[in-house]
Amino acid sequence: MNDYDDNEYDDEDEDDMDMDMEGYAEDYEECDFDEDTKDLWDGFWGYGGLCSMMEHLDGPNFVESQQEAFLLEKGRNPFLKEEFIALGFYQHNCAAHRVNLNEAMSVQKLHMADGLVRRLEQGMILPRIRICRLDEELELKPLIDLKQRGDEKLVEEKYEDAIDLYTKALLIVENKDLYVAPRDQIEQIVAVLASIAECEFRLGNYSEAGVASTDALVFMKDHGKSRICRARSGLELAKHERDGTDLEKCVEVLMQAQKDLECTFAAQETWGCRNLKPEITMELSRAQNGLMYGQAY
Repeated sequence: MNDYDDNEYDDEDEDDMDMDMEGYAEDYEECDFDEDTKDLWDGFWGYGGLCSMMEHLDGPNFVESQQEAFLLEKGRNPFLKEEFIALGFYQHNCAAHRVNLNEAMSVQKLHMADGLVRRLEQGMILPRIRICRLDEELELKPLIDLKQRGDEKLVEEKYEDAIDLYTKALLIVENKDLYVAPRDQIEQIVAVLASIAECEFRLGNYSEAGVASTDALVFMKDHGKSRICRARSGLELAKHERDGTDLEKCVEVLMQAQKDLECTFAAQETWGCRNLKPEITMELSRAQNGLMYGQAY
């Protein structure tokens, strides 16, 4: 019996998710080489899906909206505690304060999304950010169960079925602002995103694989599996552009692939990708020559 069979999550909930999946999947639009995206994150790659929460940071009343969301949730759960992390020190660029914050979050077993860290280090002024904790019974257990079922389909090489289950898992938390959350909960979400990326890659959907990998990296920039999957996706996309359709973006995506591998030397050994770097280097050299001489390579 699944963990959530005795809880409120049931087949009716899954039917509701099926109705929502089409709209949710639209957030994971393919990043075609011939199409610009407003959500560029690392070179050519853009994010989608859950990581659209990064756009909410630009809202004029972001702090107030977080407070309103808390009060709304507290109305449903009177025992809910208000938890925030103070971030004002970032505007002063104080390394010592950042170290103290990291240590405090480590003690509390919290993780700050690296996408938020990047925005703060780029100069964004934000006094505080709310801590988001998933409900163990109503959110985390159903998410883990769907992830495990998706893993089974992945092992069976039923990749589309696996993606459906992984997407349903993400639907459970699609309205959560996961800027700061318990590390173990973020790890589960990142694992789901990485598995979507792997399935898309095996289906030959390299753009979608790269976007899903980017989403995982916006949460955890040191996630080796996602960096390698994005590097592999970039290489395959570049190979498909050898006819010279867009060599500039071909070079850009290969340069990002190199950067991804530089961050994951240990992970390359784990995932058996030692030959990936020289292949990307060779492909990049060819693309740069093609760009220089204005011809396919």
